[in-house]
Amino acid sequence: MFVALECRDSENEIKEWLFIIQNGSMVFRALVWICLLFFSSCGVGKREKEQAVVEQLVMLRTEGLALAEFIASNAKDSAILLMCQRIKDYYIQTHPDFLHVCAGRPMGLTERDFDELWSRLENRLRTDGTSFGMTSLKLCEENIDTSIALYEEILEAQEWEDICYFSFVALPDLYNQRSELHSLRKRLEQK
Repeated sequence: MFVALECRDSENEIKEWLFIIQNGSMVFRALVWICLLFFSSCGVGKREKEQAVVEQLVMLRTEGLALAEFIASNAKDSAILLMCQRIKDYYIQTHPDFLHVCAGRPMGLTERDFDELWSRLENRLRTDGTSFGMTSLKLCEENIDTSIALYEEILEAQEWEDICYFSFVALPDLYNQRSELHSLRKRLEQK
């Protein structure tokens, strides 16, 4: 009788453990699901940040090229025209690598974003109180300084390999352009 009672207790314990394990597996599943949800949302935040960085690069590059095109079509000074050509050459040379950065990434930019960019640049060029040449050089310098700051931030963060590589490739020429623009602006101010 003692043995039979002991077996019943073991049988009950086994049933209790199976119940706990079965319910525990539901808890375990719930915890795993919550963890997966959390980590996937972290990934979404990272992807959104990555998308925002690429979109910011697209806008900065578009602004830089638009400035060079607009200035080249309105400037008369040969040094400014030469600088515009240098800027355009930079965008042409770095374009294949930049396309690689953009490949497969969704862009949330619309035509309206680019229209606003163009209107803002056009208004600043036309309404600034200084000469067209000086204003245009100032705007180019601002664009290059903003681009350099973003590329440096990307390199410091080291979050996206292809964007970091592109930043590493793009930065040296931007440093040179900034120096050349600064020198050109100083020469024009002395005239």
